[in-house]
Amino acid sequence: MQRHGFEMHDIFCSAPGSLAEELDAFYAVAGEVNEAVGAAHKTLLAGLCLKSDNLIFTAADAAKDNIRYCSFFVQVLKDSWGPVGLFRELYDVAESCLKDDEAPLRGIAVFVKTPGTAAVPVGSTIYRYETMESFQSQLRAVLTDWLTAVLPHAADSPA
Repeated sequence: MQRHGFEMHDIFCSAPGSLAEELDAFYAVAGEVNEAVGAAHKTLLAGLCLKSDNLIFTAADAAKDNIRYCSFFVQVLKDSWGPVGLFRELYDVAESCLKDDEAPLRGIAVFVKTPGTAAVPVGSTIYRYETMESFQSQLRAVLTDWLTAVLPHAADSPA
């Protein structure tokens, strides 16, 4: 979607409130990747998330609608899927969008902070991390790959 002269690819980051530091890191890393990879091509990742667990009760339907329009989805877990498992519902929406050829979703990545006790989804790429530096490094690689794949020249490159 074009916004302000840039091709924007929304990326939803779903993380229960105990992982607020990871949400902050998500936005910082997305900014770094945009600057290093996308800005020169006028193609950027635009981050979306619920900043508080309380919003999952009042804005869950809006979050699900946002996911349906996103290009990418990041799930961060540690010990749970948040209040009464509602963040799992967001992941399930993303997973169904990834399977739908009509939906714009192109990729899902699941990051699990170890040691953690949350049940991880089967079928998605799982990245495990212990430190914030490890999370940022792995996230940076994923976002760089995703952004590179949607750059204007990527469609012209041989497969």
